[in-house]
Amino acid sequence: MRSSAPQVVRRLLPACSGNDANGGASDDCGATRAACPPGQLMFFVWQAPATDGVASGPFTQTGRVCRVPFQPGEPGAPDAVEALVLPVMTQADFQRLPLPAGRSGVEPASGEVLVAMPTNTYAVAEPVTLQTDLLGFPVTVRATPVAYSWDYGDGTVIGPTSEAGAPWPDLRVTHVYERAGEYAITLTTHYEGEYSVLGGPFLPVPGQAQVTSDPEPVVAFEGRTAPVADPLR
Repeated sequence: MRSSAPQVVRRLLPACSGNDANGGASDDCGATRAACPPGQLMFFVWQAPATDGVASGPFTQTGRVCRVPFQPGEPGAPDAVEALVLPVMTQADFQRLPLPAGRSGVEPASGEVLVAMPTNTYAVAEPVTLQTDLLGFPVTVRATPVAYSWDYGDGTVIGPTSEAGAPWPDLRVTHVYERAGEYAITLTTHYEGEYSVLGGPFLPVPGQAQVTSDPEPVVAFEGRTAPVADPLR
């Protein structure tokens, strides 16, 4: 069974000048109709933390919404307070999001590397903001790449490490192949996240999500030495 975040209470009030969480103008002011489709009115959305369905902290405005006018006594009407139990985003929810794969850089860029010489690798990944929903509630998710794992295809794995690496000549994450052959280098990007339900405060997502990039093929060659003529003669 999905656990729940702390309760909140929500109040919708006509988007009229001077309205606040304690009430104010009627729903007949022109501002409520200016930006909404015909037949709908605009309402301020006020929200507060709650305990047992009762506000336990100050109301803050979290947005606006267009909807048809409330009927007297309708749940959520301007004279009513609606208690909501917000869902929690789990690690499984986070993992299901379409997080972007990091871009893996491999140098030499040709994909042809030398045995016994360092092959340079680095990751390029940026924070992203996504919109989703949980149990019908709108949710904003902010995901930040925090670690990287490298599988070099020869049994060697580095990470997770917070070091993303860097292009040449700043070599931070490298690997030396010991045998000639064809390999595939695979990057996995590890994200941490935080989420906001109904415009409320951002809360941390437990655990991390992982996204694996497409493998980058490389071919390792054995270098050979050979005598050459003295170029100075």
